[in-house]
Amino acid sequence: DFSFFPFFYPHKKISLKDKRLLAYLVINYLANICYVLFFFQFKLLFWSFIWCVVSFLSILFVWMETILFNKKLSYLLIVNVLWSLFACFLSGYVYLFN
Repeated sequence: DFSFFPFFYPHKKISLKDKRLLAYLVINYLANICYVLFFFQFKLLFWSFIWCVVSFLSILFVWMETILFNKKLSYLLIVNVLWSLFACFLSGYVYLFN
């Protein structure tokens, strides 16, 4: 059951799988924020590429965790995984050829 009830209702016990998924989601969120800051605000192309790779790896972990919860739901994340991979290619291209 893919449910975040324990996060909204503190009296419920949080399982280890829910904690892992939440940790991966937080890492993915922070990596996306850092990528945008480093690329657009600070114009540091190498570090933005590194954060893009971290974002891609974290979305892979989120995808693998959702496969454990619900296989049908994990199909929805394939688009996000592919889009993040494409962003890594573009960011790497901008870093190498700029």
